[in-house]
Amino acid sequence: MSKKRILLICNDSDTVINFRKELILFLQKNDYDVSVIVSDDRRNEDILKLNVLLKVVPFNNRSKNPFSYLSLKRHFAQEIRKINPDIVFTFQIKPNTAGVIASKKAGISNVFSMIEGLGDPFQPKSFKGKILKIIVSHLYRKSLNITKKVFFLNEDDRREFVENKIIPLDKCVLIPGIGIDTSKYMFKEELSKNKRVLVLSRLLKNKGIFDCCEVAKKVKETRPDIEFYFFGKEGDIKVSDISEYIDSKIITFNGYTKDAMKEIADCRILLSCSYREGFPRIFLESMAIGRVVLSSDVIGSRAVIENGVTGYLVPAHDVSSFALKIIELIDDDSTLKKVAIQARTICENKYSSNSVNKLLLEEITK
Repeated sequence: MSKKRILLICNDSDTVINFRKELILFLQKNDYDVSVIVSDDRRNEDILKLNVLLKVVPFNNRSKNPFSYLSLKRHFAQEIRKINPDIVFTFQIKPNTAGVIASKKAGISNVFSMIEGLGDPFQPKSFKGKILKIIVSHLYRKSLNITKKVFFLNEDDRREFVENKIIPLDKCVLIPGIGIDTSKYMFKEELSKNKRVLVLSRLLKNKGIFDCCEVAKKVKETRPDIEFYFFGKEGDIKVSDISEYIDSKIITFNGYTKDAMKEIADCRILLSCSYREGFPRIFLESMAIGRVVLSSDVIGSRAVIENGVTGYLVPAHDVSSFALKIIELIDDDSTLKKVAIQARTICENKYSSNSVNKLLLEEITK
């Protein structure tokens, strides 16, 4: 009997390596031929090592140009017809909208999507932003009507889609994140000697990057020995926008890293001032390695972090509370170790990538 063919339509190549690799290997182990469409060729060599068929369809996931959107649907449909998969699985906004509609045009009926977070369009801060939310909601409504199932990573996102009649409840499947293979993350029982706080995030306003910089500034007023290391690619915030913090040695900015595990192990606290998340995998990675997460108490983040058990939550935008918590925790080896052990145990028992991928495959093959 021939293998079934499944196509994953993703955003950029980094997300394939960082977030889809375990799913790809799981599908192959379960006798699926896997194809992947991505928007860039930066990680072609790494992706091809996974023994998949790879196609590059250039697009910008954050572009609002309607003409490029129409062109993208055509290009997606062309590639989908060539691949001719039995199943299409889409991730992130452009694949979840243009990719789903293109799949229908290409004659594929088994289409599934994952909503990993709602991001900027669902956090409007202006009249223009509200118009964008209406447009994006319409695109989602149109495309997700085609899908068989839509996977959500937190209850708040699912509720918003159901209450706004973007998708009926019976199409929704709630899963505990995308999972993590804890066997690949060595638990670091000994804490780093560095008094280091790590920010590992793309430079985006809705990730609270400016808040993180202000937290560092506040902490260093009384604790200049505490280091703040930032890693991430530029987004709607450029390095020049945070240059005052870099130049004054409030933060150390290191650009993108391919070795997140090493940087997590070298810190004592992972800091996130994000305004909204889906189900942040970086939190799971920190929990698996044994480093405490300090996060804003927002949608998505609170789905992962239980305050005082697997990390700590403070009110979003509250720079002073973040700073005080860092100063309270940074030298408290006993508390940091206790929370780290609890977090690792919960990671192993609740967020195994194997169990999450089994659930995905069960829903896809029903």
